This record gives sequence, structure tokens and C-alpha cells, in this order.
Amino acid sequence: MKGWLTAPRSGQVTASTSHARRPDQAWLAVDHDEHVQIGSARRHGNGSATLTMISFGNGVPMSLRVARRLAAAGITAQVLDLRWLAPLPVEDILAAARSTGRVLVVDETRHTGGVGEGVVTALVEGGFTGPIHRVASQDSFVPLGTAAEHVLLSEDEIEKAVLELTDARSTGATDQAPEIWRNV
Repeated sequence: MKGWLTAPRSGQVTASTSHARRPDQAWLAVDHDEHVQIGSARRHGNGSATLTMISFGNGVPMSLRVARRLAAAGITAQVLDLRWLAPLPVEDILAAARSTGRVLVVDETRHTGGVGEGVVTALVEGGFTGPIHRVASQDSFVPLGTAAEHVLLSEDEIEKAVLELTDARSTGATDQAPEIWRNV
């Protein structure tokens, strides 16, 4: 994995984790024998998209699948893979957000204290003024087996959040935010 190549080149400690729901998936990185700068994100798509989805870990392939489904409906999304959680790739986050003007943070960790909170904070502190919405898993302990399907974020929830965010764009501001937005 790229992270393992980065550690000796950067002189920094690098750790990797597997996903509780899909520990055997190899989608995380294709080893091209390239050095990946610590704190740099990877962008899938471009700034001409309707919105930016920002995620990490299993949220990235989930977001990419949702983006492919929605492209058929004319909704384009770029997906920013954080790749690093510490340090967060703040400059990459801000650049991707500014390129589309609206952001959906897709966080498969729990709602309270999840990684998405740090991403939203980085956007706000970085001066991003567009709409920022977050969708996250339910607050719970780490679920195993089929219990994960009851509390972890699903692709249907991500798609619903994208549709609500893009609908708000086309119809203008609403008097009351949809339920999913109130959780930001």
C-alpha cells in the first residue's frame, strides 16, 4: 500500500486499518510504487460537478457508486478521498469544495465525534461559504456482522442526501432544512 511506501520516505509513522464491514477489500490503494505526500487527498472527478462529496475509507467507494448512479439522472459529483485523517488534507478539502460550491461530507463513522466533524470545521475555518451538509452513521459501538447494516451509513442514505442537496440548489433556499441537514 502507498502508505507503507510513504513512511520510510517521509520519516513519519504510518498506520493502516481495515474496515469492519469489508476487511478483505483491496480497493483502498493500487500500488503503483509511487510516493504519496502525507496529508494529500485524491480527487475523483472535476470541479465542473454539481457538488463535492468528501469521504475516506469505505465511504469513498460508496460515494463513487452513488455518483455513478446519479450521473444517469444528470447529477454530477466529484469525490474527494481524504486518504489521511491526521493531518487532514485541508488545502485539498478547500480546493475541492470551492470548485463546486457545495459539499456533502460522507462519514461512515458515528455521528457524534466522527471524522466528518473535523472536515466541517476545516471548511468553516478555511472560509468556505457554500452549503456544507454531512451524513454519518448512527451513534453506536462498532457493530460487527449483520448489526452493521442497522447503524452504519448506507448508499441509499448518501443518495438521499445528495438529492436533497441538489434539490435545494435548483429550487432555492427552503424555510426549514430537511432532517438530514439538521445533523451537521
